Amino acid sequence: MICFVPMGVPFDPVFKAANEWHGLPIWVHTFEPSKMVDIRDLAYLVQKNPNVPVIFGHLGGLNWLDTINLTKDIDNAFLDTSAVYTVFALTLAMKELPDRTLFSSDHPYGDPYLAKIAVQRCAPSKEVERRVLGETIAELLEI
Repeated sequence: MICFVPMGVPFDPVFKAANEWHGLPIWVHTFEPSKMVDIRDLAYLVQKNPNVPVIFGHLGGLNWLDTINLTKDIDNAFLDTSAVYTVFALTLAMKELPDRTLFSSDHPYGDPYLAKIAVQRCAPSKEVERRVLGETIAELLEI
């Protein structure tokens, strides 16, 4: 189970509940209308709650480069590849956070098949490809 949270929702009760559920992963929408200041605020809360895995949805949107740099050193921060609009962002995410990048697509706006092909073409290794395409989320969800 993952808790989906749009930006603008008060996060303290969400993190409190996620902690009570023994580290329930939280997925947060970080594309527009979210701004980099919102993503920085979220990163601060993620650091304050090290037992709660937080998935930065859409790789930070237009702020993908800053989001990748910001989350590199936060062990419980994950990146979701849905709505990635440049393969450079996808490639860099898999290079910088190979164990914390999660495959996703933004269907019906994105094509899951093309998103999968992009991961397969851009992954730096077969191991990273496997992790991104399912192993990491399986570990995160303990399935």
